[in-house]
Amino acid sequence: MANTRLEYLFMRHYEKTATPQEKEELLSMIQDEAHAAELTRLVDEALRRREPAFELEDDKADAILSSILHTGSDIGEYNMINVAPPARRSKNWYYAAAAAILLLGIGGIYRWLQQPVRVTPQVITAPMAKKDVAPGTNKAILTLADGSTITLDDAHNGALAQQGNVQVIKQDSGQLAYRPINGNQNNSLQYNTIATPRGGQYQVVLPDGTKAWLNASSSLKYPTAFTGNQRIVVLTGEGYFEVARNEQQPFLVQVQGVNVEVLGTHFNIMAYPDESAVKTTLLEGAVKVTKGGASALLTPGQQASIGPEGARFITRTVDVEEDIAWKNGYIQFSDATLPAIMRQVSRWYDVEVSYANTIPQKEFAGKVPRTVPLSQLLNMLQYTGLQFKVEGNRITVIN
Repeated sequence: MANTRLEYLFMRHYEKTATPQEKEELLSMIQDEAHAAELTRLVDEALRRREPAFELEDDKADAILSSILHTGSDIGEYNMINVAPPARRSKNWYYAAAAAILLLGIGGIYRWLQQPVRVTPQVITAPMAKKDVAPGTNKAILTLADGSTITLDDAHNGALAQQGNVQVIKQDSGQLAYRPINGNQNNSLQYNTIATPRGGQYQVVLPDGTKAWLNASSSLKYPTAFTGNQRIVVLTGEGYFEVARNEQQPFLVQVQGVNVEVLGTHFNIMAYPDESAVKTTLLEGAVKVTKGGASALLTPGQQASIGPEGARFITRTVDVEEDIAWKNGYIQFSDATLPAIMRQVSRWYDVEVSYANTIPQKEFAGKVPRTVPLSQLLNMLQYTGLQFKVEGNRITVIN
């Protein structure tokens, strides 16, 4: 007999309409072996509605449940609950639960397979380092107009410096901000630069109230007070902006020869030198992206991609949540190549990545919290058949 509550919760999650309470209840029911038969039926029915076909092998199901459920750690969007070791569970339950977790995306990483892929349970060819590699944190260096620097992650909250008629403040939230002060101090135009290292991120509120988030290995140069008819900043790496609206003073981001002009809007720019293009993704409002004599006007949900070959624009509609996942605390990717994923991993975990053999020609989809240590992230990736060798801060991908 069908378990109608389980079916209801399963379909709510499958259709992405489940509440947080319903998600927790579904996870609890998935872990109950009594629901194995009904869970298998629901998974099979859902898979028949999906193309391409999906096949989950027994050893892969064991690995998924051992790592995702048994750890009891925060993998993916939900805090998993400890379950009994594999030996105490039936084979049917392991298949059903693991398939459901992959299908629903609960486990933090998933992949629809074009063809069945055999996965070896122990794919880490060398032991993880005794001291795991921690994820990145909030850290940055602020360079003042006179060239002096402040390490923001070590600095106390409150006033840090004075730049002309502006006071530089580290707020209780940890973000950097600028506050005008009265007086007859030097009013000459002064510039500050905030820079994040590999394994770092930071947020700054600019003098006009614009909020900027910097991803790892990025920098932003800006004046301590915006004067004239434009608000101009210079970006390297990746940044997300929520621009304070001012129709009389457009906001302009300069990055690798590309100009992004806005009045007041939310957008992301990714411009790492090791990426193939400068990508501007718009969430709200409108932006004008210009390089040389070419330009494109974006509407929400669109992305302009400009390659190094010249002012050639590719404008398309994208999943904006994926492009700003880093700002929201996730490593997220869909239809991504392995090198593209590992570049994210390299910057956030401050590790070097190399390939022992030919780079696998596969595409992946997944979503992993940026708070997990490196070993957990690699353990998730290994379910797709990848193998890794980790030595200190060096990762070797073994095909």
